[in-house]
Amino acid sequence: MKVLHDVYSEDVDFDKLEVEIPIFRQLFKNSSVLCFTDVVDRLQNLTDERCLIPNVMIIIYILMVNPATSATPERSFSLARRIKTWQRATMSQRRVNSLAILNCHKDETDKIDLVSVGNDFVSKHSE
Repeated sequence: MKVLHDVYSEDVDFDKLEVEIPIFRQLFKNSSVLCFTDVVDRLQNLTDERCLIPNVMIIIYILMVNPATSATPERSFSLARRIKTWQRATMSQRRVNSLAILNCHKDETDKIDLVSVGNDFVSKHSE
């Protein structure tokens, strides 16, 4: 709780939070909650009751936007390191971005029929 208070003191009223936590527990008294997703699902079904626990909701929103791991940013930096090597240092930023997008959506780009793309290109540029 101290870490929350130190980091989010401007966002959360911790005096009111102490009152809201018992209300939050009461809302989940008869629910089986095994993970954070269960909490989010249950809160989506509650509409009027959410206004009783605004500071708890702020903490839940904060937890929802914080990544569980740093794996995604690490993959992005690893990808950037692979794409923009010293051999390709003169590559434009637009091309680097395009390659990164293609890599991020690799499942979709693997489905593209390159022969038909090549044939379309040749038919449009052969004069």
